[in-house]
Amino acid sequence: MLPILTIIRSFKRRWWRWWRWLTGAPDSEMSTATTQNETSDLERAEMGNELAHAMEMVEALRCELRTATVQKETSDIEKEELGKQLARALEKVESLKIELRTAISQKETSDMEKERMGKELEHAMEMVKAVKCDLMTARSQKETSDLDKAEMEKELSRALEKVESLKSEIQTAISEKSKWDFEKTKIEGRLANAMEELATKNRATLSTETQTTIDLLELSNWEVKTYELIAVIQRLYDSLEN
Repeated sequence: MLPILTIIRSFKRRWWRWWRWLTGAPDSEMSTATTQNETSDLERAEMGNELAHAMEMVEALRCELRTATVQKETSDIEKEELGKQLARALEKVESLKIELRTAISQKETSDMEKERMGKELEHAMEMVKAVKCDLMTARSQKETSDLDKAEMEKELSRALEKVESLKSEIQTAISEKSKWDFEKTKIEGRLANAMEELATKNRATLSTETQTTIDLLELSNWEVKTYELIAVIQRLYDSLEN
């Protein structure tokens, strides 16, 4: 802006001197030169050079004005684009605020579900302990038939496989909190059914009248598996409490 003002001031001075010289106005410098007949060709040449320089400054000023006009139009476009970008940024901020509030709400829900899952694991551990009690009862009775023994072992094997599968599903449900509402309900029902089936079949088998002596070694193996399962579920329960 400062160079433009300097050009305008210089142009005004030179233009005024040139105009007064051209029209014969009584400029102090020109009138003195005229009355004394001392205006030389050198001074006229200098005046012409000043006029040419003034015209060049006019052209330069026009060029700068055109450039300023183009820059203003470009600035208006950039201002509009910046306004759009600002609007998009504000929309994104609002969206992130909503997502943050949703995440906070989901975390609170997840904490509640974690507590409920802990109670379910505790209940499962109690049912496994009940199975262990049944096995100890079977050991004390020491009588069952070979056929019933083989069938009982198959039933216990299938029941323990179900418990192991459900334990894996519980671990997966813990790591995938976003699916707890759906998976938890399924696991709860399936775990309860499996443990109830295990206890029912075990009690039904042990209540037969044709009981014979159970192989103590096999019974110990089942008891070891049961203790291992209890330990695994206990660790899961402890991890939820921590």
